[in-house]
Amino acid sequence: MTDTGFRNAAIPATTSRDRWPTAALAAAATLVYLATLSRNFSGDAVRYAIKAETQGPLAGMDLYHLFNHPLAWMAWQAARLSGWQERALVPIQVPNALAGGAAVGLMFLLARRLGLATRAALVAAAGLGVSCAMWLLATDGEYVTPGLALGLLPLVLVFGASAARLARPAFALMLGASLALAGLSFQTNLLLIPVVLWALVLRRDVPAAQRRRIVGLVVSGAAVLYAAGYGLVLVTLMGPQGLQSWRLHPGMGLGYGLPEWRSIPHGAYALVRSLVGFSGLSLSDSTNALWAASDSAWRTGFVAWYAVAALLFTAPLVFGFRALRREGLKVAGSWPPLLLWALLSAAFAVYWVPGDLSFWAVVLIPWWLLVAGLVGDRPMGAALVALLALVNAGALVLPNHDGARNAAYVEALALTETMAAGDLLMVPVEGRLQVYAYYLTSGAVFVPGAGNAEMPVEERVKRSIDKALDQVEQSRGGRLLVYGWATEAWNGRRALIAGWGYRREDVGTLATGTVDALTR
Repeated sequence: MTDTGFRNAAIPATTSRDRWPTAALAAAATLVYLATLSRNFSGDAVRYAIKAETQGPLAGMDLYHLFNHPLAWMAWQAARLSGWQERALVPIQVPNALAGGAAVGLMFLLARRLGLATRAALVAAAGLGVSCAMWLLATDGEYVTPGLALGLLPLVLVFGASAARLARPAFALMLGASLALAGLSFQTNLLLIPVVLWALVLRRDVPAAQRRRIVGLVVSGAAVLYAAGYGLVLVTLMGPQGLQSWRLHPGMGLGYGLPEWRSIPHGAYALVRSLVGFSGLSLSDSTNALWAASDSAWRTGFVAWYAVAALLFTAPLVFGFRALRREGLKVAGSWPPLLLWALLSAAFAVYWVPGDLSFWAVVLIPWWLLVAGLVGDRPMGAALVALLALVNAGALVLPNHDGARNAAYVEALALTETMAAGDLLMVPVEGRLQVYAYYLTSGAVFVPGAGNAEMPVEERVKRSIDKALDQVEQSRGGRLLVYGWATEAWNGRRALIAGWGYRREDVGTLATGTVDALTR
């Protein structure tokens, strides 16, 4: 006889019985992630690799994600000590794989502590693990999974605690500390504070006066540890004046936190894409660019694919909410806070960067719990997870693991082989090729006219080329190389640059473009 997770929700999970399945599931997920580490490196992964190789464990810290650079730096140092001979791009992915495995294990434990049956909890955890965003993030160098795992920890604590445990001041302070650690690792995890507090308020098995005391201890513990952690980092990085000069919102004006009406459909598309991938659309790939370069058949297939994916994504929301309404939205006192978490996370994602999968991965946690509650112990749940794993592995994960498929990286490697010491390389547009070449040449790559949008484009291009020529002539002792002069990427600037009287000399030809030396 089958049953749903909602009906089983009144049955408390037995922690001792779940310990080994949690560890086994986390280990299995970690092994899968380690076996499928990406060679299709995202732009953020390259930036983390550069910082790991060139900066100390504290100097490169990101104020929004305090643990990211230290983790990358430690992974790089460990790889060097173990005899790794290559650069940092692959080693820095290992902490993500480990944290991804931990997140899958914690997801299982959370589902069990919410009262879901074991098979339903396995569906929730494995489903999250093979979702497109989760699998991609756990196998790349973007440090999202550590924050995701630490974000799950306070939920496991609060939903798994008995009334007697909640009443202990030490436990309340530990719950607050877990919220602070989650926020220090990934600042958007601070959205968990109202979620956890609401979960505490809904605990009717705890007297009201005691609930108020618990809430006060949790808030105090979170605030003190968070402030102490941030203050210590600011003083370490900037000295005492850092406490006064730190800007709370440095992303403003950089394309973040600037929502418009298109942010809502853009975010909805990214949410569905975070569940189901499409070939050629990895973490840093642009749907607009791929759409512009594709024929009508590809576009038709893309629209049909995500129309079906959107329907499949929406169906559990419709049927799940109906089931929750039948239960009065009081299933184990857990669903209202989880729904609040989903809404807060989605609202922030739409506001901040609606197309970034890393901000939508967290919304998949309540979604998979909803799905698991619907399917219960039916075989349909395992079949759904297996199908999703096959689709995402075939479309993105396995192709990403094949370095030969990363055309931009192969192209950048070939370019670096044409360069000699002291050379500078000029590429036509900003993008993955530029990022890879910058990494491989330790910064000897630039795009003419990039930056300083207040200046006319012609002046920006002329200044950057003249500055590069000055460098190679006066200090570097090399050449200024121009890549792909005859390609469409130079359209609109080719005549402009040619009219300034520079001379070009052919120094080589790659499969995708020529390499010329530019002189005055």
